[in-house]
Amino acid sequence: MARVPEATSPSEAAVYAALIDSLYQHPLPETLLVSDSTLTICVPRGGAASWRAQLDSIPSGLPAALETISSAKRSSASLPLPRPVRILTEATLRELFAGGPRRGWEEFARRYPGQRRYSAFSPVAFSSDGGEALVYYEYHCGGRCGAGIVVWLTRRRDGRWGVRKLVGLWVS
Repeated sequence: MARVPEATSPSEAAVYAALIDSLYQHPLPETLLVSDSTLTICVPRGGAASWRAQLDSIPSGLPAALETISSAKRSSASLPLPRPVRILTEATLRELFAGGPRRGWEEFARRYPGQRRYSAFSPVAFSSDGGEALVYYEYHCGGRCGAGIVVWLTRRRDGRWGVRKLVGLWVS
């Protein structure tokens, strides 16, 4: 059985640090651009056989725990992300992309020099023993550039977290 953390914990911060370290190309940006609220995930059931097979290898209970913990949106500013965060509100994103994707990404590049994408994260779901974690992550980097990924992480013997498996749910 998986558990949902009651509040932000050092483990949660360490999971996000390992996730971001593995997903961003180095050098990491000084500030992460993050959408204003956490992601809600609906884990695919049936339909996409490849997703189902990949999700089935994740420990029992973790996908359901991720669905539960992500069901209530909360401010992304409340997540213990390992770098400074600049929140992009829904209104800012609508304003940026009001002229369509091409103009929107041009404006994005103008407003946020050196940034190539913005991201969104779910809260972290942990296994009952605290040794495994599951997070849903999305990034948007262009009109036809982005992805939604379920990330399974495990705590190593040295106590650090490492990515065990990535399951892509969508790609653009």
